[in-house]
Amino acid sequence: MKQKKLTSIILTLVMVLALLPSSMISHAQQNDYFEILQTKLKPILTSEGSTNAMAVFNALTESTSVEDIQKEIDKLDENSKTKLVNDYGFTAQVIKEILDECTDTTEITNLMTYIKDGSKDKVKDFVNDKYDAIYKKLPQEFLIKTDFSRFESGEGSAKRRKLNFLLPLVQEIYNGQELVTKEDEKIKILFEDKYIEDANSKLEESKRFTQEQLDVIKNVNQILIQAVEDKINSDNVAVEATEYLAEKLDIWKAPKTDGEDSNTGGSSGGGGGSSSSDSSSEEKGEVTIPDNAIKVKGNEVSFDKKELTKAIEKVLEKASKEIVVNIEIDDIKDLNAKISLPVESLKGLKGKEGSLFIKTKKLEITLPIEDLDLNNEKANIELGVKEISKDEVKGIVKDEVKTIAKVIDINLFKVDGEDKTNIGSKFSKKVKVGIDISDLNINKNKSVVLRINKNSTEIVGGKVKGNKIYANLEHFSKYAVVEREITFEDIQAHWAKDNIESMATKGVVKGYNKDEFRPNNKITRAEFAKLLVNALELDVLKDKGTFNDMSSHWAKDYVYTAYKAGLVKGADGKFNPNANITRAEMATMIGRALESDEKEDLSKFYDSNNIPSWAKEALSKAVAQGLIKGDNNLFRPNDNTTRAEAATVIYRLFNN
Repeated sequence: MKQKKLTSIILTLVMVLALLPSSMISHAQQNDYFEILQTKLKPILTSEGSTNAMAVFNALTESTSVEDIQKEIDKLDENSKTKLVNDYGFTAQVIKEILDECTDTTEITNLMTYIKDGSKDKVKDFVNDKYDAIYKKLPQEFLIKTDFSRFESGEGSAKRRKLNFLLPLVQEIYNGQELVTKEDEKIKILFEDKYIEDANSKLEESKRFTQEQLDVIKNVNQILIQAVEDKINSDNVAVEATEYLAEKLDIWKAPKTDGEDSNTGGSSGGGGGSSSSDSSSEEKGEVTIPDNAIKVKGNEVSFDKKELTKAIEKVLEKASKEIVVNIEIDDIKDLNAKISLPVESLKGLKGKEGSLFIKTKKLEITLPIEDLDLNNEKANIELGVKEISKDEVKGIVKDEVKTIAKVIDINLFKVDGEDKTNIGSKFSKKVKVGIDISDLNINKNKSVVLRINKNSTEIVGGKVKGNKIYANLEHFSKYAVVEREITFEDIQAHWAKDNIESMATKGVVKGYNKDEFRPNNKITRAEFAKLLVNALELDVLKDKGTFNDMSSHWAKDYVYTAYKAGLVKGADGKFNPNANITRAEMATMIGRALESDEKEDLSKFYDSNNIPSWAKEALSKAVAQGLIKGDNNLFRPNDNTTRAEAATVIYRLFNN
């Protein structure tokens, strides 16, 4: 019974595999998949691994009721719920049957034997058979609406096409992904929506799911994962066993501890019994306002002054400088909200650096503390958010806007009796806002947030994480979530078409004109520096003459910004802006942009000996994050980078 942890990994992705087609254009080799699986599962074959696998197995075989599944369905908004149940046939009973099939481990023992013995064909047969078993549980409404039969066409046998899809996807997800962590001492499975989107993007364009169909698949997947989490978390032994196995299988993501600064990378220790983390905790503090301090009536939110003051005083005791105050308001279900914060309770924050992080079900806003007027203790800080009619912006948006999906008006006031002062017209630093788009039928790869000016619009964000699209705002005003459509005549048959279009619609890359992108042209060092600054959404700084060959160059501000961010260095006081950038130079800039210290062995590239020593560290980080992938196991470090290659790497960084 060394079995069950494989299902806790393959299980989550099999749930998705069952909902995905069996035909895909794939460049991965199936032997690579098998070798990864065989190597990484060795820890389960030990005595201790077997014991822990048994504990997880026992928890996962516990039955989940239809009622429990229904509770998860009921958490969806009405539109998503209607599409899931009525339009696509995923009732609670159907989802329970899919879950039962996923957690049926009758044959898992055999699978472990196949892996141990090196029986590659039998492993492939197992994955194929598991796919078929769950496929049979899918509702007819889903199969009909998605026209599933179209996935069975193509070259080779049906089984071969199926394996060409399943095995590389298993490899991609299982190789180096952090799939399991803990939150509040409970196991959480980190199967992100991007895995589903990535799988869909690998299909031939004519066979891809629509955004609506993808959203249904994601909702089913999340309900199934929640059921698995509930099973594991109902048993303390299973929780500990899952953590043990996830660490051994290299799919564990260490949870953050209280007060941990995610940017410090942990403690380095020191003499005299003091550590860097101790010093950091005195500098920075974080607090979540307790529920008993928050009062919700309809869409209006007020606070118990005593409880709010107590929470603020608590965080002030921890930190002398940077502070984060989390305000989570789960009872606000839509975008409309009026949140009134008493200055009397916040006055201790005056002069501090940090932010108020305000979160409802549909919105996230990070307000800089230094931009709040905390001088008048009798006043309130009032944040107002209102969803308004799309008609208000129809005459303003440009032709490339395909869909106006949502329009909101955000404002921030200091209110003292009848006096109301706008304090949201200009911020000292940009305010990050996340808007829920789970109920919108739009292409996330082509969606942005626009600031609505009097007679014009401006892109202020386009990064999508989970179900939210994020924007960085200089001031509060009216903003629209839209889907744009931008393409070029010379990329229609190009391998990088989707990546180029996505980055163009989000304002990160531009063509030479409306018809030409020139994807095979080389890109210069200055041009790539600008793309990097755009993708990272950095505030562009004025050049201060760091490089003596940039004084009159069009990109001097972008290069200076990249330099100040630690992304570029130059040599002998020069940047050499007009030189074509090599792949090694590109990878180095990309690697410097990453916060993660995770590295990849570069020996996987056949030409690794040709990689310059100065590029290896940054490149290994970029490869570890999947931003640089090479070509047929070659990196080609000294080749010049094309505009298409640059757009593709920038696309991966933008969505990382």
